[in-house]
Amino acid sequence: MDSKVNLFLNSTSPRRKDILVKILSLIDPSIEIGIIKPTFAEDLDKNVFSTSKDYLLENTRMKCDAGVLSTALNESISGYPIIIISADTILTNSTYTRVLEKPTDEKHNYQMLQEQLEDGSIICMTSVQITLMKNSLIVKQDQFLQEAKIVLDNSLLNRKKSSIDLIQNYVNTGEGLDAAGGFKIQEKGSFMVKEIDGDFYTVVGLPFNSTLISLTDIISSL
Repeated sequence: MDSKVNLFLNSTSPRRKDILVKILSLIDPSIEIGIIKPTFAEDLDKNVFSTSKDYLLENTRMKCDAGVLSTALNESISGYPIIIISADTILTNSTYTRVLEKPTDEKHNYQMLQEQLEDGSIICMTSVQITLMKNSLIVKQDQFLQEAKIVLDNSLLNRKKSSIDLIQNYVNTGEGLDAAGGFKIQEKGSFMVKEIDGDFYTVVGLPFNSTLISLTDIISSL
């Protein structure tokens, strides 16, 4: 197999890059990763989509198209095949009808966490689109979506009347104000999580197994 390929991650997320490095260590460690700063504004109107899943898939396609265009116009890239990996991750409610956004303030943050704990779970979905280009032409694309159910500890609701309100204490840290859904699952926000049903790396931002299999098939075909 000729492993000479230009591979780009259409994302500036360091966690996605770390996962991709691990994946490539199993395929071909000599492949280096270039980074594309996404140019797509991600300003699609969520209300026009019937489900959160439809919104996520379209957002990833648009992000991918912008990344492919910017890469195709880069004259400094060598003549080797180009692989572009685009990904997007969202949190949604259990009925897939609402994308969970960042809270507007601490009061809203508390309300969001309380509602999610009452529901008992939320869904994390990551959509990935991998594009293979040769001579500035798209010759193959693979898009897939993985989801993980995040089961929340609703017993925390019973602790609100105790002397230590863990929900309020978390809100007071301010961490949740910068996170979709109002909490960071890989940081202090993990206090809410009982278990994750699905690929943990889907929650981090790049599903490991699905991306590994898709990339292996594409690189093997070169």
